Amino acid sequence: MDIFKVLEISFGVIGAGATLLGGLWWVLKNTIVTSINNLREDLREIKEQLKAANKVAQDHGERLLRLEVWKHNKFGD
Repeated sequence: MDIFKVLEISFGVIGAGATLLGGLWWVLKNTIVTSINNLREDLREIKEQLKAANKVAQDHGERLLRLEVWKHNKFGD
């Protein structure tokens, strides 16, 4: 077997390996990016839920404060 045939086979194997590694990297990168995007969406949903819960709590607190003021005005201490 001459040296050119050996080099041709070697470069073919290296090229195939590089292609496989490139494909593997692409899959891993896309999986990671997709996971990060899904986490961002989950965090966005949680943030909206917290905003809604805080608004309900704030409304409830305001109603309690008004009730306490009314009670104080009506009955004193």
